[in-house]
Amino acid sequence: MVAAALWYRNQGRSPIPVGKDKKPLVKWKQFQKESPTEKQIKQWWTKWPDAGIALATGKHTGITVIDFDSEDALAEAMKHLPPDFNTPCVRTPRGGEHWWLQYDERLPQGANIGLKGLDIRNDGGYIIVPPSPGPNGQKYEWIGNQKFTKVPLSAVPINLYNKLFSFYRGHDDNENADDIKSHQRSSNVIISFDKGNRDQTLFHIANCLVKGGMPEVNIQDCLKFLAQHCNPPFPKKEIHSKIQSALDRSENTTKGLTQDIRDFVMSSDHIITSSFVYQCHQLSSRKEKQIANNVLHRMVKEGILEKVPDRVATFRVVDKTCDTIDWDSASSSEHSIWLPLDILDQVKILPRNIIVFAGEPDVGKTAFCLNIAEQNLHRHSIHYFSSEMGAVELLSRLKDSEVPRDVWKNKVNFWERSSNFEDVIRPDAVNIIDYLEELEEPYKVAARLKRIHDKLKSGIAVIAMQKPKGRDEAAGGHRTLDKPRLYCSISRRGMENRLKIVKGKNRRNPTMNPNGLVRKFKLVQGIRIIPDGLWARELK
Repeated sequence: MVAAALWYRNQGRSPIPVGKDKKPLVKWKQFQKESPTEKQIKQWWTKWPDAGIALATGKHTGITVIDFDSEDALAEAMKHLPPDFNTPCVRTPRGGEHWWLQYDERLPQGANIGLKGLDIRNDGGYIIVPPSPGPNGQKYEWIGNQKFTKVPLSAVPINLYNKLFSFYRGHDDNENADDIKSHQRSSNVIISFDKGNRDQTLFHIANCLVKGGMPEVNIQDCLKFLAQHCNPPFPKKEIHSKIQSALDRSENTTKGLTQDIRDFVMSSDHIITSSFVYQCHQLSSRKEKQIANNVLHRMVKEGILEKVPDRVATFRVVDKTCDTIDWDSASSSEHSIWLPLDILDQVKILPRNIIVFAGEPDVGKTAFCLNIAEQNLHRHSIHYFSSEMGAVELLSRLKDSEVPRDVWKNKVNFWERSSNFEDVIRPDAVNIIDYLEELEEPYKVAARLKRIHDKLKSGIAVIAMQKPKGRDEAAGGHRTLDKPRLYCSISRRGMENRLKIVKGKNRRNPTMNPNGLVRKFKLVQGIRIIPDGLWARELK
């Protein structure tokens, strides 16, 4: 979490630590006008490593946030948005939304401003930000690709502002005589449509009004006005046909959009939100969004979707399919991987297993990865993915190995890769990832591990990850323990290097739990892992 807090500071924001009750853990008023130092941030999250992150809002940080706590407030606000509205958005753990907007001094700080369930965070306020955890265990997360570093902050839409306060800033209801005369002159306008394109132009206008959701009777009035003021005038009797053509096109468009959304939902295997559907189908008008909402709620009634409790406009695809487990023909044989420090005396490794080595900085994560590659290169197809080492550093590391250079070249495939490893791993090989990182959003690491696991068949993945000092789990926390069957923590205490088995799912000895066993080791020449003593229980 400290990495994310530092990242926010480097983006010009003012992060402060908050507890599970969303209340600041420090005196924070001064950080409405100045950002904390890197030293302060590191001290805070050393003291409270599980604290969430809040950002002061208002003039100093340049952001005003509208916080929606109810589906009704969100739906009402969307009615007052321009078609091209786009701004960074955060989904809250309970399914609400935070809209990040350009700082606007006109908006007050407070709750239920203009609409019940709509709060405004501005001067004197703060907002919880990703990847902070909520009280229900869910995380705050950016919606789609709408992070504030990728989507510029929008100004407060004037129609929404008008809805909140029922007046335009600076508007005077008592127009003077010059204003009235000006309006009168403007009403005597002649609309110059060429006779050859009047049909097309009026149909286009009718189509836009239909798409915008204007009632048919109002569309009739608008087109009659335009027809009368054309030069030459357009026949009134043909107005109805233009509107009907526009309505027919709208109906066809609605059918096509409905089917597109249904196909999109049926191809998804995860949580879906209304806003994500809008984004993927580039829906901007009120009518298009209403069509999408109708489709989603209809699919709920059909049992295809179900609403996610306590989350606004969020749905889960109901998947009733199950793959049969062919246990009768399954092989019980272990994977023949070799691991250092006699780890295999304590645990078994099976096909499709993930092995994690979570290490503090500079304690030998790469040494473990290269050692495993070296000792298995004659047994397995090895694919080594490095996110940091370039060719020169890799060559200097391999020079210290006892394996000839040509053997390394012919037996191990070295690749440069830093993300989306699930796209490149070999399902039936030994895949070594050195290392997997997520600086901005560590809470996504667990999902990355799952995607890697889903791609494995008979192969395995050995994954190095960074972890903070004083903790066993890597960045991403205890959720990173879910998929790995072997999870080891590497640390240094004084001059001693230590490996601890945090999780060993498949016990070598059914009567002996390997979890918590520790073995010391020495690191020689950057690639040799030498045991220094026997396995022992960690002393509390």
